[in-house]
Amino acid sequence: MSDYSDLLKSARMLATRDFLAGGSLEVLTDDDTVLIIFPITGGSVVDDVLSLDLQPNSLGLASGVAAKAQLKNSAGIVSISGLTVGLNGSGSSITMQNTSIEVGQSFSSAISTITHADISTECC
Repeated sequence: MSDYSDLLKSARMLATRDFLAGGSLEVLTDDDTVLIIFPITGGSVVDDVLSLDLQPNSLGLASGVAAKAQLKNSAGIVSISGLTVGLNGSGSSITMQNTSIEVGQSFSSAISTITHADISTECC
């Protein structure tokens, strides 16, 4: 396992926050139907944790079961993918009270946190 200095962890998370500024968190079905788009409205970094503020009162765009998510930057380019979605307490990357989304359903608040990732390599 790698050991990063606290200063480097914070710098990486600040760079991630700045890179994602003005972007969005998209929640999707298994077949990539976009269910909800949460615009990123801000963010803060404490130690190695980035907390992204997401626009409250975002509406469901389609009906389906949320299964995965991705973060896009302000240019609409997928920057972080492979995020899992599940019910609260599931251990998924993104947790929700209910993963069955309906068109027009309102989501009153959302905060997303990203913790500094460790690097692992399988070799040889």
